[in-house]
Amino acid sequence: MSSIRTAEFNAITANKYGNYDLAMWYWVPIVDPDFILSVYTCSQWYAWSDSGYCNPAYDRLYKEQAVTTDPQKRLQIVYRMQKMIYESRAEIVLVYNDTIDTWSNKWTGFVESAQGLFTQLSKKSLESVHLR
Repeated sequence: MSSIRTAEFNAITANKYGNYDLAMWYWVPIVDPDFILSVYTCSQWYAWSDSGYCNPAYDRLYKEQAVTTDPQKRLQIVYRMQKMIYESRAEIVLVYNDTIDTWSNKWTGFVESAQGLFTQLSKKSLESVHLR
């Protein structure tokens, strides 16, 4: 971790929800939304939550999505949760990163995900890519 990143992290977490009007931070969530959704639950106050958001109705939806086995039903719950966060302004998204991948036909074994072929969250392509 660079000293700038460390200073930024220390400033935000030392007096969490304290003496500032605005903080900029970022998340790179994994494809399944469970973890990033958990960050906004009341139990994450002074823990993972950067915003201090706490809403019992959101917490109920979080528990419901965790046990919902129908993918379309779960997706609808997740969308409702995202809308709650958006409308509360707990976080304001400033940028959506585009993922651009390119490769040669001489190579095979790439593993695609919603975050691209090579991400900091997955080594699958690095482990499986090889010359044809």
